[in-house]
Amino acid sequence: MTEATPVSHEQLLTQWLSWMKAHPDWAKELLAESTDREKVNDPHTSKTDL
Repeated sequence: MTEATPVSHEQLLTQWLSWMKAHPDWAKELLAESTDREKVNDPHTSKTDL
């Protein structure tokens, strides 16, 4: 088995942003799901806000 080359946080962020630009529809859906999950987990958000 070969060792994985370490990747810096900056490289990961750059790759992530490139992916989001290349797949805008998926990126929007992913971000929407993330936002919805945060609202559900936020005790200050009422269920009617969802």
